[in-house]
Parts: sequence; structure tokens; C-alpha cells
Amino acid sequence: MSPDIEIAKRSGIPFKIAAKVDDADLVYFKNEILPLLKHPLIEFLGEINENQKCEFLSKARALLFPIGVMIEAMWSGTLVIAWRNGSGRRSDH
Repeated sequence: MSPDIEIAKRSGIPFKIAAKVDDADLVYFKNEILPLLKHPLIEFLGEINENQKCEFLSKARALLFPIGVMIEAMWSGTLVIAWRNGSGRRSDH
């Protein structure tokens, strides 16, 4: 199960996913992810372009931490939710 989708379901907050599905990932997407998208809180938008990305992120309540867009979300003023351990964690050292 996708942890991001499970978090969204448990939170009761609508979850929008904007992502490109590459041909190499299509079988995985169809078999594993697509069934999870059949939930009233989950909306898959597909790929969005650069012009749409800033608006999409700036209107979000938060971002569930795909590291590739973390900086863009913070730049847009969107709260980023990250795991306690890993590359997005706060360092007090």
C-alpha cells in the first residue's frame, strides 16, 4: 500500500496527486496504485506542467514529502510534512 495514500485516507483530508507515470512504471501503477485511487478523498490529476505546478503547490494545505518537489513547495509557501528520519529531518547538530 502507498503510505502517502494511506495517510490521506486516515486524515480525512482530500488528497490530490499530480504525477507523471512513465511507461516503465505503468504496470506497477495499474496493478498497485490505480486501485488505491478509487476513494472519494483521492484525486489523481496526472502530469502537470511547470506553469501549473506553482499554483498547485501554493493552494495545497501541505505536501506529503516527495523529495523532488520539497524545495518547490517550500518556495511556494506550502507546509511540507516529512518523516522524522531521513533527508528531510531537522538537524540540531
